Amino acid sequence: GILSTLFIMPLMLSVICILHHLYSVFNEVWHLAMILTMITYPSMVLFYVPSFTLGNILRATGDVKFVMTISTLSMWIFQFGGSCILAKYFGLGVIGIKIAIAIDWAFRSIMFLTRYKSGKWQKSKVQSIKAT
Repeated sequence: GILSTLFIMPLMLSVICILHHLYSVFNEVWHLAMILTMITYPSMVLFYVPSFTLGNILRATGDVKFVMTISTLSMWIFQFGGSCILAKYFGLGVIGIKIAIAIDWAFRSIMFLTRYKSGKWQKSKVQSIKAT
C-alpha cells in the first residue's frame, strides 16, 4: 500500500538518477522524465489502487452496470477529453496527458468509494441472484 510505495519511490528515483548518468540523455528528456515520475507515483498511490481495486470489487458483487458506466464515461471525459484539452490547448503535451489520467483515476476512486460506502452495490448482488 501507501507505506511500501513511500519506500519504493525514493528507491526508484535513485535508480532513475543512476540510469541518467549511465546513458547520454538530453537534459530536456531527463527533466520531462522526472516531472512524469513525480506525477505518476503520488497519483498511483492515492488514486490508481482504489479506482481499479474498488471497481473490481464492485464488479465481482454484480454491480457491473454502474462500474462500466462510470469507467467508460470517465475514460472518454477525463482521459480522452482532458488529454486533448491539457495537451493541445494548454500546451502541456505528455504532461497534460499524465495529469488527465490522474484526474480519471481520482474521479473513479471517488465514485467507486462513494458507491461502496452507500451500500447500493449490495442491492445489485441481491437482484443478480434473484435473476438466476
